Amino acid sequence: MKTRQTRSHRRRDVRSIIVSILLLASVGACGDGDAADEATTTAPAADAEAASGAIETTREAGIDYTGTGSFNRMDVWSPTASGDWPAVIIIHGVADQSMSGFQPLAQAIASEGAVVYNIDVDSTIPWITAIQQVACAVRFAHAHGDDYGGGPSEVVLLGNSTGAAVASVVALGEGEFSGPCAVSEGSAEVDAFIGYEGDYDYLRTADYFLADHRYLEEEDPELFEAMDPYAHVGQNTDLTVRLLHGQDEDEMWYEIAPDVSEAFCTELEEAGYQVEMAVLEGADHKDLMDASSAAFTAAVQTTLEVVES
Repeated sequence: MKTRQTRSHRRRDVRSIIVSILLLASVGACGDGDAADEATTTAPAADAEAASGAIETTREAGIDYTGTGSFNRMDVWSPTASGDWPAVIIIHGVADQSMSGFQPLAQAIASEGAVVYNIDVDSTIPWITAIQQVACAVRFAHAHGDDYGGGPSEVVLLGNSTGAAVASVVALGEGEFSGPCAVSEGSAEVDAFIGYEGDYDYLRTADYFLADHRYLEEEDPELFEAMDPYAHVGQNTDLTVRLLHGQDEDEMWYEIAPDVSEAFCTELEEAGYQVEMAVLEGADHKDLMDASSAAFTAAVQTTLEVVES
């Protein structure tokens, strides 16, 4: 993506927000260890100099981005300072996750210089509604970016768990999805996708017993294929992809194994995408809602690196 001087000169150095993150598999293509085996960065987030560089933000809450009057709304966090900010859309997962839990992450990213759309999606099965709502949010961001100081381009999807899975479909699908939306016209294409512990194989396994979509393979094979992230690999090949995955000792029912991200990463790499993956030691599946966690900080760092690249 193109760097915008009007934005970047206001953003404090990315390094000032990083807190001693230890990567088990160094950042590289699919965590294959192309770089050093261990990578650390050390700049305390609570550092007074870092804190003073934060951009003041404002929040507009409860926007009916689907245009249906449903409970699925979005909050928009944006810098109060003028600037040509990129758009970041955050999509929550299912397991004890909601839009409200991602407000700290939304504010943190906005304070670094971005317009952040923190959306609530309908996660009922089948997940086509959630996919359509993500596409709707992208169109909203393209259409209303100027209202929040952000231009119509540079849109990044950042999803956790189910949010990552459905967002990956939209990111790869070249804007082909549509549904009820306050902005029905325009593009739903994005520039980058960041996924944290996404269940990208949710249509291909029985492991996710609360999200079993395999019945669609017989009942509606066209929908089954449309919802499959793997089915869209090869589209939108200019997409930048960053996959993050935690590795801890807990084995909760909602945990996703790192090899799910690794397999998806390999598929994307072989198809020619600009993809990198990092595994974070000790990071939990729900750590993007914990501002003190390494995964939270890595998500902010990765977002800034993507929009500045």
